[in-house]
Amino acid sequence: MSILRLSQAVAKLRFDDKVIRSDIDAAIELMRQSRASIEPELQKRTRDDPVSRLYTKIKDYAVHQQQSEVPWSQIINCATQAAITGASRNDIINRTLEEYAQIAVWTINRDQNGRIVSVTIPEEDLATA
Repeated sequence: MSILRLSQAVAKLRFDDKVIRSDIDAAIELMRQSRASIEPELQKRTRDDPVSRLYTKIKDYAVHQQQSEVPWSQIINCATQAAITGASRNDIINRTLEEYAQIAVWTINRDQNGRIVSVTIPEEDLATA
């Protein structure tokens, strides 16, 4: 539908009411150029902060293993793979788990003392990733 409208607009630029093949070609080229112009912008939107890196590692692990529950020991391994080290490591892990639990990406599982033992990712998210 958008190609048709763009083709009509190109025809009007030629002061014509009839769309010809060159108008369609120009409309397709406009769409290609438009898409190409936003590619760098889309790449900029990828977050590369520690929380996002850890989320990606945890989700990739769950999808690759087809395992909805990711144990604490694997979360620690994912943090290492995401280059999260140092004094703020536990803070970043906790922030990541809480942030994505708040938006219902996963559920945090705790033991009776309130310590995090795993996160559970919905089964349907494993199949669609």
